[in-house]
Amino acid sequence: MLLVYGFLVSFLFLFYVKWKLTYWKRRALFQLEPEFFFGNTRHEVLGSAPKFEVFLERYRYLKSLNQKHGGMYAFVDPWYIPIEHNIIKNILQNDFAHFESHGMYHHPKDIVSMNLFNIEERLIDSYSSSDQPMNIKEITRRFTSDVIGSCGFGVESNSMEHPDNDFTKTAMDFLYAGLFKFFLIETFPAWLLANLGMRMNGRKTTKFFMDFMTGTIQYREKNNLSRSDFLQLLLEMKSNKDMTDNEIIAQCFLFFIAGFETSSITSMFAMFELAQNEKIQNKLREEIRSVLKKHGNLCYEAVMEMDYLDKVVNETLRKFPPGAVIPRRCTKTYKVPGTEVVIEKGTRVIIPVWGLHRDPEFYPNPEEFNPENFSTENKAKRPDIAYIPFGEGPRMCIGLRFGVLQTKLALIALLRNFKHTLNSRTKTPIEIDPEAIFVLNIKGDVWLNVSKV
Repeated sequence: MLLVYGFLVSFLFLFYVKWKLTYWKRRALFQLEPEFFFGNTRHEVLGSAPKFEVFLERYRYLKSLNQKHGGMYAFVDPWYIPIEHNIIKNILQNDFAHFESHGMYHHPKDIVSMNLFNIEERLIDSYSSSDQPMNIKEITRRFTSDVIGSCGFGVESNSMEHPDNDFTKTAMDFLYAGLFKFFLIETFPAWLLANLGMRMNGRKTTKFFMDFMTGTIQYREKNNLSRSDFLQLLLEMKSNKDMTDNEIIAQCFLFFIAGFETSSITSMFAMFELAQNEKIQNKLREEIRSVLKKHGNLCYEAVMEMDYLDKVVNETLRKFPPGAVIPRRCTKTYKVPGTEVVIEKGTRVIIPVWGLHRDPEFYPNPEEFNPENFSTENKAKRPDIAYIPFGEGPRMCIGLRFGVLQTKLALIALLRNFKHTLNSRTKTPIEIDPEAIFVLNIKGDVWLNVSKV
């Protein structure tokens, strides 16, 4: 009898899983063929391929079949993948109220006037003191940590001199929190994960940041101190009863992570490309020198005047968008315009950013690094939604905008008086790190030859 009961339970379980894996078929939407148990996420769960590359291939496959959208499964959880750019635009912009945004705090008062421009001298010092090949991946990571510590929270992390400081370690612990844990958190309901004690941040990471920020807030309030930084903007909101200490700490953490990952990795990819494109590198250096000579010093106005620098950064973000996919969750039932497909409340939606950015329909020769993709003429040839490195363009959070400015400052410092070429220790073609959860990253180090010019 027990054997029969076990067989019946197993049969019902198998039937249930098979039925769940026809969710999109039953809704007349083309679906990627799922595997039992894994659905379509075997590579991501096992770490056998970078999740960003997998989503890029999904985009290309669905587009090759002339599909406007498609369905897939994370285990048995249905995920919706929009492909056609108008559908993506509706989800991110026109009908954004139907989809939970993972956006972060935005304040109209900018932080670009803070003590950012003197920090680039530290980066120059690290170069001028060495004639050895430089690991640009490590250099940009340290520089970013110093900038965020100073301009975000008014602290000196001194990462250029002390690379293993707690600030940098905290960011890396979060960004490499574990692929399997990430997919559990992305797939299962928040209430279930909470009851199981599952959390994205490790306890050590959380404790460090909570203790650090609590101590900093209390010290400033006790001594009536004020600094020109991101934390001060939040403390001003607290004085107006708009935020609590915990909300301030949460926003500071998001600012820290968003700025760290955007700047350090984008700077690294930009230098990797420029080291292989001498003509582009020389043109950018000429612009940097010309504009700085005009202004007499490095300032915000000078950076904003560097048009070719803007093109180079945009092209880097096109070819290597930090967020190669944008996750959303449907918060109220949504009928996809122009179709009969209905996305039910609670369904996960994945925007394949990297697919859009590498689509030859929008970018001729998409594998080529070409800053002229962002000339006024070429931008007018494609829809705005074909370039969304941060999701919603002008509505991106203050941490991401700050990260772009950091990237520009890093490139100015690195290129103004130094020529870079690829060192033989750098592996080409590059491999995307399969352990990178939140942002695209290169597997291994990126070594560049550096010479003063």
